[in-house]
Amino acid sequence: CLDPADTVLLATLVRGLVETAAREWRAGEPPPGTGTSLLRAASWQAGRSGLEGRLVHPRTWRPEPAPDVLAALLDHVRDALKDSG
Repeated sequence: CLDPADTVLLATLVRGLVETAAREWRAGEPPPGTGTSLLRAASWQAGRSGLEGRLVHPRTWRPEPAPDVLAALLDHVRDALKDSG
């Protein structure tokens, strides 16, 4: 990330993901069973399509429009981000 705003955005999303995962762990929720090959394929698809194409949704593992996947990401981390200010 060369743009400071992009760096802050990425750090904020990672913070939200970590806090959300920690909350789920404390609540006894099992982590999603995701294989390395699925993660690699999803990463490849994201690199290929960017925000203009389809991304693999991390809950359904099906390709969906990128804006829908990003909205789901924000919904997933919203509470943690609100609580952290």
